[in-house]
Amino acid sequence: MLSELSISVNYGEIVSVLGKSGVGKSTLLRTIMHDLPRQAHRSKGRILVDNQDIDVLASHEGFHGAVVSMVFQNPSQIFSPLRTIGQHVSDFLEAHHVTDRYDEFLRQLEHLQLLSPERVMASYPFELSGGMLQRVAIGMAIFLRPALLLAD
Repeated sequence: MLSELSISVNYGEIVSVLGKSGVGKSTLLRTIMHDLPRQAHRSKGRILVDNQDIDVLASHEGFHGAVVSMVFQNPSQIFSPLRTIGQHVSDFLEAHHVTDRYDEFLRQLEHLQLLSPERVMASYPFELSGGMLQRVAIGMAIFLRPALLLAD
């Protein structure tokens, strides 16, 4: 359980939260992402992003990805083994109404030092290394230039 926590992050600033396993670091990030499991809840306090309450922001389309984005600790958990990386990326772009930016996404993967992005897009998650999956996940997390980027 997290309690009595106050963190401020200014634009362009990097903040690290350190602690032993199980103390709530991932829970903190999921709370900010407005992505807690059903059995969990925030009992009090406020979370503001750009001076706007996260409860209000999270109710708007595009919150995840455009306002707040997260790179999860284990990228294989966010990719279905039954779908190619390209299918995942296409769904991501469609969900954010930017399907016309697929080529831009491929160029971003090159900047993240993924060789042959076209081959990566045609691959299934189990055909890629953990590092390659993490780079795709990072690419998706930063593509819409969110106001707040969280990394677990």
